[in-house]
Amino acid sequence: MVSRREIPYRRTIPAMRWMLVVASLLVFLAGAPLLLVADQTAKYFAWTISPQITAAFLGASYWSSGIFELLSSRERTWGRARLAVPAVLVFTVLTLIVTLVHINRFHFDFPFTDADARTTDPITLFGTWMWLAIYAGVPLAMGIILIRQARTPGDDPPAVAPLGWWVRAIIITQASLLIVVGTAPGADVSGRTVGRRAMTQNQRGPWRLRALTRRTSLGRTRARIPGRKSDRGGFSRWSTSTTVR
Repeated sequence: MVSRREIPYRRTIPAMRWMLVVASLLVFLAGAPLLLVADQTAKYFAWTISPQITAAFLGASYWSSGIFELLSSRERTWGRARLAVPAVLVFTVLTLIVTLVHINRFHFDFPFTDADARTTDPITLFGTWMWLAIYAGVPLAMGIILIRQARTPGDDPPAVAPLGWWVRAIIITQASLLIVVGTAPGADVSGRTVGRRAMTQNQRGPWRLRALTRRTSLGRTRARIPGRKSDRGGFSRWSTSTTVR
């Protein structure tokens, strides 16, 4: 009988590592116009975001997630890289759903596009079509790669320094609150879920549920996985900062 310690650790397959690199690059590109030209989302983003502080918030969320995914892509052991994957998958699927529900608010030139959102600007149209293509393609590609990753032979490295029960309790409480906040419908001051504001509020929902997924994954891990000291310190700091968001 082969002992547990004789079984090699499950490695992160190259396709998964490259998928995380691509995902980090895409979120950096998506966050750039939101942070750098937050007052010009009518031209440089897939839909118009108002007020500007909301655009900046979304841009910061994109960039922090990009760092998290990039660091995860560097991990060759699947037990250390997998924390980022469920969050990416959940976020992209939910964002695709919100996009399709509010497709009339996006900067297309379809007959059903709202008059104040319709555009013929090639730059704006290109960015909007890229948005739709990315959120339709990434979850499909990630799902296929995740199935391949799950079939990879090997074992997870042993866990050390288990999280205290009170830490897991805090994480579970935060996750429970995010379920409520993330799934609550957006509404304007009159209580109606219409127009640009509802669109932006509903787009914030996937970000809250993405944070929920990270907290849930962290709570279920219950331990810090050992690794190279230099990598572990940086990874833990960025994992904590992005999870707090």
